[in-house]
Amino acid sequence: MVPALLIYIPMNSQSHTHTTISVCSLNVNRSNAATHAAMHTIGEKTTPAPDLLLIQEPWWEKLNNEHATISFPGWQAILPKSHITENECPHITAYHRQSAHLEVMLRTDILSDLDTMILEVKRTGDPNKPTRIINIYNQRQLGENRNIYTVDHLARIHLNSNTPMIITGDWNTCHPDWDDGVDLLTPRVRETLEWVEGNGFILWNEPFVPTQEDNAGHATVINLTFKNAMADLSNILSGHHVDTVIGALSDHHALVFKIGNLEMLVYNATSYNLNWKHAEEDTFREQLENQLEKEKDTYKLLVSEVLNSEKETAMPEELDRAANTIQNTLTQVALKAMPERKICDKSKPWWTLELTTAYKELHDTREVL
Repeated sequence: MVPALLIYIPMNSQSHTHTTISVCSLNVNRSNAATHAAMHTIGEKTTPAPDLLLIQEPWWEKLNNEHATISFPGWQAILPKSHITENECPHITAYHRQSAHLEVMLRTDILSDLDTMILEVKRTGDPNKPTRIINIYNQRQLGENRNIYTVDHLARIHLNSNTPMIITGDWNTCHPDWDDGVDLLTPRVRETLEWVEGNGFILWNEPFVPTQEDNAGHATVINLTFKNAMADLSNILSGHHVDTVIGALSDHHALVFKIGNLEMLVYNATSYNLNWKHAEEDTFREQLENQLEKEKDTYKLLVSEVLNSEKETAMPEELDRAANTIQNTLTQVALKAMPERKICDKSKPWWTLELTTAYKELHDTREVL
């Protein structure tokens, strides 16, 4: 059998999509209504329709004897931990639009936390490294260690400066550099900013644009987006602004921005057009051998460094590189080995060569009789 399930093939050279991903970040204050209103507004947007929604202080209640957050048709919810106990409450969640064809990985191997999540995101087919997005709700820890904040959890891990990285969300941090209603720095804010700048992050917000406004009209700037030097250098971030409509039922405004290369196009993964029913194993094997011969130097290096029985551990970056190399090779082989599917109004997806043979035999038998 040809390993069809391992390969993702575009329909044709005319079907492309941009690699840019539209992101929205919003604190909904644990409100069911605010979450639904935000999602309704997002669903109405077309310029562009957001692909990834990052939530701080999500609605989290007991439903049918289990705690859960809100689910939406066509969206995949992401919780910060694989297992949340009865007594725990997540303060961040995320949703990605299933039709957007994103590759989203929750990096609980780096940090598993109720107040922050690390996501690696890119558009399917984008050859570049994924962008690492950290969704944060920065609050003081309850209990005995009340001097510890969420950002301290991030400070304990290694943040790879070679990976394009964004930290966005509700920082609960006011500073005169971005909030003209603040005159003095608290020691806690000073420590937070020292850590942010020490790791090479710079503010992406336009200063002095309010991100939270209460009923009394008091405005602050506490929802913030920071980007590291690699994200800034690679020029993959654009269009950051404060949206006052999406969070209409919350006292927070949404942060909206794009990640990805504005000039790059990739094949549209929604429209595959290879005829797997007519795939021939011998042809596929022949093309695979030819492709491996062309890429033999790449694979020799890959085997010597990663894919060998003597190597017991590997970094995530090494495994990603190996997986991407294998995926790209199989893609090229399939494009060369598979016939193109031609669809018309009389096409029958269930029809096979065996049925064609059986139908011919039936027809010939009828003529004889």
